Amino acid sequence: MPILLESIDTAAAQINTVAEAGKARTIKAVTPKFFSSSLTGQGKKQGVLNSTVVPGFYPMGLSRATMGSTDIRYKERRTSNNVTSHIIPIGTVVRRAYEQGYGYMKVPVPSEANAFSVRLTNDTDDFDLYASCHVQGLVMREDRSGREMVKDLAVSYRTMLYVVPPVKDEDAIDLEAQMDTLCDQDLASCDIDDPEFIDASDEDIMALDDESVDSLVLTVDDDYRTRATLLNMSASNFRSLSALMNIQEQAWAIVDWSYAPVEDSIDLPWDAICYAMGIDPSRQNEFRDTLNQFYADYSVYENITYSAGRWTSNGIAEDIRDVVAALVPKTRTYNDDQLAQMVYQLRYMEQYSVPLPAYREVYTAINTLCDPQTASRLMKQNMNLLMNETLHELGSHRDELERAPQSMATTPIQGQLSPQQKAAVCSTEPLSITQAGAGAGKSTVILARINQLTLCGVNPSDITVLSFTNAAADNIIKKNPNVRSMTIARMIHDLYMTYFPTHELSSVETIANSLGIYMPGDAFALQFAQRLRRLEGRDAQGAYTSLNNFIEAHLEQTVDALNLIKQTSLELEIILAYQMIDRMPLPSGLNIRHLIIDEVQDNSVFEFIYLLRLVSKLKASLFIVGDASQTLYEFRSANPKALNALEASGVFTPYKLETNYRSNQEVLDMANVHLLSEIEANQLAQIRLRANSLVPVTARSFQDKVHVVHEHYTSDAKFIGDLPKLLSQHTYTYVQDCLSRGEQVAFLAFTRREAFAVQKRLEEMFPGRSVISMISDRRRASTFFSAFIKMYWSDIEAVDPANAAYVFAKEIIARGPVTNAQAQQALAKMASEWWTESGSAIQGWVYEYQSAIITKETFFDRLKKCILDYEIRYNSIRDALMHRNNEERKIRNMETQADLIVSTVHGVKGLEFDNVVVIYKDQSDMSEEKKRLYYVAFTRAKNSLFVLSHGTTLSARILSDYNLIVDSLTQPDSTDTEDEDTATTVTVVDEDDVPSEDDTPCADATDTDGFAATRALVASIQTVPGLSATDDEDDA
Repeated sequence: MPILLESIDTAAAQINTVAEAGKARTIKAVTPKFFSSSLTGQGKKQGVLNSTVVPGFYPMGLSRATMGSTDIRYKERRTSNNVTSHIIPIGTVVRRAYEQGYGYMKVPVPSEANAFSVRLTNDTDDFDLYASCHVQGLVMREDRSGREMVKDLAVSYRTMLYVVPPVKDEDAIDLEAQMDTLCDQDLASCDIDDPEFIDASDEDIMALDDESVDSLVLTVDDDYRTRATLLNMSASNFRSLSALMNIQEQAWAIVDWSYAPVEDSIDLPWDAICYAMGIDPSRQNEFRDTLNQFYADYSVYENITYSAGRWTSNGIAEDIRDVVAALVPKTRTYNDDQLAQMVYQLRYMEQYSVPLPAYREVYTAINTLCDPQTASRLMKQNMNLLMNETLHELGSHRDELERAPQSMATTPIQGQLSPQQKAAVCSTEPLSITQAGAGAGKSTVILARINQLTLCGVNPSDITVLSFTNAAADNIIKKNPNVRSMTIARMIHDLYMTYFPTHELSSVETIANSLGIYMPGDAFALQFAQRLRRLEGRDAQGAYTSLNNFIEAHLEQTVDALNLIKQTSLELEIILAYQMIDRMPLPSGLNIRHLIIDEVQDNSVFEFIYLLRLVSKLKASLFIVGDASQTLYEFRSANPKALNALEASGVFTPYKLETNYRSNQEVLDMANVHLLSEIEANQLAQIRLRANSLVPVTARSFQDKVHVVHEHYTSDAKFIGDLPKLLSQHTYTYVQDCLSRGEQVAFLAFTRREAFAVQKRLEEMFPGRSVISMISDRRRASTFFSAFIKMYWSDIEAVDPANAAYVFAKEIIARGPVTNAQAQQALAKMASEWWTESGSAIQGWVYEYQSAIITKETFFDRLKKCILDYEIRYNSIRDALMHRNNEERKIRNMETQADLIVSTVHGVKGLEFDNVVVIYKDQSDMSEEKKRLYYVAFTRAKNSLFVLSHGTTLSARILSDYNLIVDSLTQPDSTDTEDEDTATTVTVVDEDDVPSEDDTPCADATDTDGFAATRALVASIQTVPGLSATDDEDDA
């Protein structure tokens, strides 16, 4: 049985007092690193964002006129002249949304308890005047032009002033009347003859009074004091309009953006505010003094923390609902600018991680507040909203979809399956999702599902299985020759090629260059190329959404452009397949009635949406298997929220597989407690892995099979430099013991650099053992040829055709990456191979030109096409060779049963090893992506796990988790003698204490700070809902 979280809580309680345990129950907070880890610094280095940053004044020589108040709308990085600028949006609502909402947008009036607002008036004033300040965005500059890098930070603030009218007299009268009425009703309901009446306690009476007050609050509290209408303080009628709002006793507000709110506070319309409130204008000095004191005590860091929390809660849904209600409600006419800004606001949401419940609330708000046509248009502006819309549409047709035969439940299953697996395999639901934890037998379930369908009379040709890798697809076909099996990319490519047979797969950059070459000066081609390039940018959030909407608005132009250049890419294929789903026929022989998808978590959000639409169109059944906690390919646009959306939709019937058939329970306990309970993607599925074993876990067995060593390092570079020594010091004995048992050891690293360092050291440490690498080769597409044509083709056209090819080959090398010798050498080889392949054809065109058979223009058109075609073929061939070599090497290495294996975690997904060493970086603010990656790494181990950790703290969380598990397994009445051999020990070493490679490994040192870290961990474990002990036999 797995370690129960309740047991861990008990163990923690044994080592802490009740008071200490209570202090430890803290809620995990989101920090400014949510936006950028560069802000707050690393290790002992203080970042540019710290407790000393407060709203202030402009730097010397600058002012509002010179700095402006830029609308920070994009998360991006720009570099020019050795100066890199990081632009980081912070606010949940963009500036232009506020500006387009003037006169319509209602903003919440802050309370006096709000840390980021202040009351400027006093109790003697009829009207209340509040001010609030929030960080709207940041611009961080890194200047590397000098000997040392210099950082500076500019903070953009959003300051708002709120004028709130007094409580209306009639409300005060109504309040008194309601209190009298409620009291009369309460007394009338009392029966003095009731024997329980005399026994009524003071608490009962107080509860009655509280209920009465609650009712009063609900009936009296109108929004004229809690919601303020946003006015444009720059409008010519602002003075009269604000006065009118006060006469009508309605709250109103103004907003100002500034990099120096203290200095710019003098520019706020204080005269108009005082006039509207009916008070002496001289009091504005008093208001400004109070405001400036508020700024002096203000914490920029805390406000950014607040904003990060709002992004990751339903708070952002409340903000977006206000924007929808102001800009595009169905109750009034709105203009194109307001609709365009609403579109951008929804795309803006994709820059950061917004929780699914918030997206569902935004989806509901749009459908409630907007007319159907506008709502449909808005849903397409954000992938998560489009997913909600697609799921809603699919759910409405659920009863029309194909179902598995009813005999699935009664037909005997061939082979051994657990009750959980059997329930999933025999499902007759048209839409089902199997949430399968690591090692839970996903492949077994899929193969059994195929077999059960065919046993119940389904034609194998009606079954299509989509896998994430070619190897997995080939395995399905090998065992089921009549079933169609392929990757999703292959299916979409085959479908696309039936409609566009002349297009060739190319790189995004080559396509963008080609658009500029074949359509120079064309506005559409320029916009198309810009959106394509965003797909490969570092800050490409929302790029798919933007490209999809652009193509939808210019579908025929897009098709014409691609037909002209005769190119496509995998990214364009999926978008066009989605946009043309009703026009593109299925490839010949592909008859989808029962669709099965494996490893569904690694599909992109857009692939999810397309497949859901395809299922709806074909009325097919859909059976999907995956684990959101194992999503690894976010850099390929995979997103665990896509699978989470399906899990939470209610459209799919869920099944869950928690029994792990790979690892022992000791390994799973470490994965469960340290990672799985913390992974956000698991909060819906609530998977807790259990080994397929009844062998009890003890403190001794856990310490024998799970080992943790933590090294204190303030620099990643220093750690990697010392990694060879650390491997010798800490892992040599462990590896020797494993090898002596005839078992394999895999070393899994986070980065390729770490993996290469490990491989080199293992070959030195174990010269008589076989060490193989499973690190995949990778390459970037070569776009030198198309880039050269785009920029310098006019120079080539100026020479005689007889010399054009020679001049091209010479010039492209001369203008190549001269500072990169390896890239320059590759370019020279590419140019040489191009001439070898194309020289005879070019000479033939020269002869035709000299013989006046073709014109000079025709010759250069042919030459240009020849160069571009070669670049496309060059990239395509090398990509195919690289993928084939990677697959073959992976298969070959696994078949050799090498003693030692080295890989990145991505390279071993779906594999398992006897023993695993994980190179691990412990971080207090570890990203969700890293948590999922390390979870996959931990669960590759069958027999034992060794974690070589490093981080900036001595008392790392992984150590406290390890100690907690051991403590929970250590019972006072244990028959084992708790001597030095079984005491909780982990190794903690400072980077300055790392011995040389020849030194004898030092003895383990007990973590003196482990209990403090343990107490801090209790809260995070206890606050995870649903993770409790069960007696369900299916989980045994």
